[in-house]
Amino acid sequence: MAEKEFTTAELVEAQAQVWNLMFGYLKSMCLKCSLELGIADVLKKHGKPMELSELTSALSIPPSKFEPFDRFMATLVHLELFGKKQDDLGATKYMLTPASHLLVKDEALNITPLIILNLDPFICDSSHVLAPWFKSPKESPFELYFGKGITDVLGEKPEFNKMLNEGMASDSRFVCNVVMTSCRDVFKGLKSVVDVGGGTGTMARSIAHAFPGIKCTVFDLPHVIDTVEDQQPGVEYVGGDMFASVPHANAVLLKPFHLERMGGKLL
Repeated sequence: MAEKEFTTAELVEAQAQVWNLMFGYLKSMCLKCSLELGIADVLKKHGKPMELSELTSALSIPPSKFEPFDRFMATLVHLELFGKKQDDLGATKYMLTPASHLLVKDEALNITPLIILNLDPFICDSSHVLAPWFKSPKESPFELYFGKGITDVLGEKPEFNKMLNEGMASDSRFVCNVVMTSCRDVFKGLKSVVDVGGGTGTMARSIAHAFPGIKCTVFDLPHVIDTVEDQQPGVEYVGGDMFASVPHANAVLLKPFHLERMGGKLL
């Protein structure tokens, strides 16, 4: 059977698709750059949309970088991370969107620690060995790249363990807000709850605050529990192995990661 011949239009579209994949990492890097520059924080502090000149001044961007920064902001607007509008005089002004509200560091629901964690080279570098990993007996690309599993690394590198805890805590704060706003009935009638893999206890503390009658237990690996400094009254912290035993409670909190072919995985 003869190989199908593609039209010029199809080939051009195919090239655009491949280029989009090839440069896809730049979207993540633009997100990281916006965090490091503090664009969302500046817009939030200003309290209203800002012109490019106001942004560059607030961010201490030198004149030699005005043109590339203008293109950078256009990219962020295209990604819907920030918005823009024309004022009555025709000037373009930039503003926060729902997405960039999550990047404001002083906001309770900011997820910047989670972004910093997942875009750190320590996490990203192992993605470069995906191809050899598929032919390797190692359980994860991380283990193949670093020669040991992530749990072993957490015990050896306190700075990365801290980064992981902060990232997971920011995710839990966001989830807590959704749960406490929309799922309060789930907790009615409960006397005790254990949060398995509860990290530093963000979820458990929120539950204990919202439902003082519920005894909350945070259960995680010993090296995680050892890092908890601000333990809250009414919340018990227990270190251990979930595959060996879990503290008794009326309800157990788990985060499911759905992998249908493998039957799922618990985080």
